[in-house]
Amino acid sequence: MSGENTEKNTDALIESLCSDLKPCCKLRHPFWRGVPWIILAFVYVVGTVYLQGFRPDIATQTGVPEFIFELGLVCAMAITAAFCAVWLCVPDMRGQTWIVSIPFTLLFAFSLLIGARMALGGFVLPQIQWCFCYQSSILYGIIPALTIFIVSLKGRTTHPNLLAFMVSLAVGGVGYFGLRLVCKSEDIGHIMVIHTLPYILFGLIAALLARRIYRW
Repeated sequence: MSGENTEKNTDALIESLCSDLKPCCKLRHPFWRGVPWIILAFVYVVGTVYLQGFRPDIATQTGVPEFIFELGLVCAMAITAAFCAVWLCVPDMRGQTWIVSIPFTLLFAFSLLIGARMALGGFVLPQIQWCFCYQSSILYGIIPALTIFIVSLKGRTTHPNLLAFMVSLAVGGVGYFGLRLVCKSEDIGHIMVIHTLPYILFGLIAALLARRIYRW
């Protein structure tokens, strides 16, 4: 009798623990969750740039190795940050925590590139006022930001601040890429402040809200 009672008590305990559970679908592999966002983000930004009009010297700039290297570096940073974001949605990142080092390395390389340009060409702080580039930065960032937040909410991260940083880096990289295609300014002060400030502010807001957004 005691064995039967123990079995009934165990069954009752299991039923009580499982009564509030709901069926759920297994998340797809992070790679296949990241690829659609990357395609959508770049198609959206390039399409928006096309509607606005490419910078008048785009044909000349595409022949400048430094310009192509900069765009390639930013694109690689945005893509790897997006992949890191979807990997971070899994609590243990599928045991592949090393991938976080890739976007950080690319960000460091981009910072060195900007720093070298500042050292060689000087830096003049531009006037902070509403302009075409600020308007475009919001336009390029709003859809990628909304969609990657939706993607990153599917899962349970144990690193909310790092996830928010990777989301911001992905969105900022895509937006910066668009701005360099549409804005003809090569002034490092304009590029450093006007092109990056909106995405830095976005990252700060994301960091402040990270633990509220990405919670169990």
